[in-house]
Amino acid sequence: MFFGIFGNGFTEGNFRARRLKDGTAEITEYTGEEANLRIPAVLGGLPVTRIAKFAFQRCSSLRHALIPDGVREIGRRAFGLCESLTRVSLPSGLETVPEELFFGCSALTSADLPASVKEIGRSAFFECVSLGRADRPEGLGRIGGEAFSGCRALRETGIPDSVREIGPQAFSGCTALERVRLPAGIKELKDDLFNRCGHLERVDIPQAVEDLGRRVFAGCVCLREVRFPAGLRRIGRDCFSGCTGLTRAVLWDGLIQVNSRAFAGCSALTELILPDSLDFIDDEAFAGCKALRELTLPRHLKFIGDGAFRGCSGLTRLAIPAGVDQIHGEAFADCGDLILSVVSGSLAEQYCVENRLPHDSRAEDEKNSGKRPLPPCNP
Repeated sequence: MFFGIFGNGFTEGNFRARRLKDGTAEITEYTGEEANLRIPAVLGGLPVTRIAKFAFQRCSSLRHALIPDGVREIGRRAFGLCESLTRVSLPSGLETVPEELFFGCSALTSADLPASVKEIGRSAFFECVSLGRADRPEGLGRIGGEAFSGCRALRETGIPDSVREIGPQAFSGCTALERVRLPAGIKELKDDLFNRCGHLERVDIPQAVEDLGRRVFAGCVCLREVRFPAGLRRIGRDCFSGCTGLTRAVLWDGLIQVNSRAFAGCSALTELILPDSLDFIDDEAFAGCKALRELTLPRHLKFIGDGAFRGCSGLTRLAIPAGVDQIHGEAFADCGDLILSVVSGSLAEQYCVENRLPHDSRAEDEKNSGKRPLPPCNP
């Protein structure tokens, strides 16, 4: 076996490494072509504690890698683009799965994460298109953005309650994902979290969630049922846009804002219950919800954006609350036979007259008599 020393660096067999200040070794490059590789625990007489970034990148022959338990740190994209890698065993003391560790490892089918892991870095399993299983240990605290993005074979994911943050796009493009369990204590679902998860059928959003970001469930065409939390305050832009299978949305008191295109194109939505706390419906928020037959607008509503109900052709009658003080653009365009009920002298009446919309006027605002959600259960 060849052994050479070059300053702090040295070579042993197919491994290049360097001596660290603490008297341990870091693997910096692998030049071999083994398919099943047991990475050595000792090189040059030094215990191996680190694997440098890119050390095994593009090792096209590598199919299985066993990393010794003495390794405490692995660098970014250390195994990136290893196109034949199917399985890897990570060391028992590892606390962070680094950024892009298995980036583009298209043959990877499973990854055994040790119980010590506290964080999965950004894009750690990005485009691992064959990954069907990835254990997430109970002590895990954070999942980085795009961590499992494009894992098209992943069918279900259970995220432990210890997780307090999930980055944007963490599971975007997981087109086979059918079921997901979200951690109870998470407060925000970030942008594009489940964007284009075309087989996702049901989601229970935890009660602690206050904010849904942009495009969180956009394009989830099989999503039929969503349980919304009582503490939700904001639904972001395009959050459920294109969810053509969604039939029901019951939103609770506490919600104050539905942003633009939040439910646009939810063409199967037949039941929509909006809470009285809601005061802002943004542009095209419910555009294209053509199956919607009846709707009660919140008593405290102030703002209706341009195209907010455009194409809601199933609506035939809708009462505009007296307190609405802004209606923008073509809020009710292409709504077929819709007749608006407005309070005499209100801004809504003026809007209808100026835009030549069918309407009738009432002397005073009637009390909201539509269905309202019951207080949520607190088991």
